[in-house]
Amino acid sequence: MVDPSPTQIKDAIDRLLEIRDLDSLVHRYLEGPPRRQFAGSLFDALGPNLSSDRVEDDTAWTITSDDLVAVSLLDVRFGAQAVYDLLVDGRCNEYLQDLPVQVDLWDADQATIEALEAAFEFLNGLPGVGRTKASKLLARKRPQIAPIVDSLVEGFYGSVGWRHLRPLHEVLGESDRLVAAIDALAGPPELHRPSTLRTLDIAIWMTRSWAMSARESRREILGSDARV
Repeated sequence: MVDPSPTQIKDAIDRLLEIRDLDSLVHRYLEGPPRRQFAGSLFDALGPNLSSDRVEDDTAWTITSDDLVAVSLLDVRFGAQAVYDLLVDGRCNEYLQDLPVQVDLWDADQATIEALEAAFEFLNGLPGVGRTKASKLLARKRPQIAPIVDSLVEGFYGSVGWRHLRPLHEVLGESDRLVAAIDALAGPPELHRPSTLRTLDIAIWMTRSWAMSARESRREILGSDARV
C-alpha cells in the first residue's frame, strides 16, 4: 500500500474535528473508572511513568510490569512468550535509550523518527506482540511521539501499520492550529492530561469503534450509535 500523503492525513483529522460534540465523547472516555468503564487516565498514570507524578529515574528506559498492565487496559493481552521477551530478556530496553522524553512528534528530528521506527519494528516482530501491542507499548513509554495503530486507525488514515507516522509528523509540524484543536478536546490542562497523540487516538476510537461502551456513548451524546 502507498503511504498516505500529508494531505490525506490532514483531511482525515479535519473531518474528525468537525464532528459535533466530539469533545464530549473524549471527555466521556477520560472520566474513566470508577465512573466509566473506559481506561481514562489509567493508561498514562498507572504506576511510575512519564505521565505520572511518581516517575522514577529508570522508568523511562525500562519496560515494566506496570506498562504491560496499562497496555492491557486497551483491550490487548500479552502471552507468556511476550512477557518473557519484554520483561526478562530486556533487549527491547536498548531501543528506548535512543528515544528522547518530553519531545513532541512534530518536533522530533530525523534520528528520533528513525529510532522510533526501529523500536516499533523490533517490538512488532516479537512473538505474540504485533503492530497494535507494539504501538500501544511505545505510546505508554513515549506518549508524545508514538501514535497508536490498530484497524480503526488504519481505516481512518487509509494506511497500514505505522506508515502514517511520517506524514503525521509533517502535518502536525506545519499546523499549530491542528495541534491546538486536538488538545482542546481534552479540556483545560490538568494532572495526567493525555498527550496530543493520545487525545487524537481517543477521538478516533470513540467515533469509530463498535465496542459497546463506545456505541452507548455515541447514542447518548450524538443521538445515534453509528460510526462517524
